[in-house]
Amino acid sequence: MEEKWDLFHFEKQLFVSRSWTGMLGHTAHIECDGSSLHVSDIRSADQYDNDHLLRELHFILRSHGNRVIMPHPLPGVLASDDNDGERSKERMVLHTFSRYGGFGWFGTFEDTIPLREVPRDELAKWLGLPT
Repeated sequence: MEEKWDLFHFEKQLFVSRSWTGMLGHTAHIECDGSSLHVSDIRSADQYDNDHLLRELHFILRSHGNRVIMPHPLPGVLASDDNDGERSKERMVLHTFSRYGGFGWFGTFEDTIPLREVPRDELAKWLGLPT
């Protein structure tokens, strides 16, 4: 229940699926240039905006792949105030747990580290990439 996502690497493709259901959440093309991991052609089954999906994939790579504690992205739809502050907070908590489990320490609506800045050597071990 702690880990909500499984990560798989096969023939330059990254597959990110839900750990309990096996439903595919994200896919991406990945390539290494010796010091960086380049991620492109990101596709998602979710209906969030592209900026949020990029931040989510970055978070999943860092938190689940590297065990890094960092802010997780919150989608903009949770930022809207429905005149019931407590209910909005409850929606954020439920979203955080259902998406990130024990890795969802604290969320933000702000931009997080851009995906292109994920160092390749940090991800090489769990992706099985050459060093």
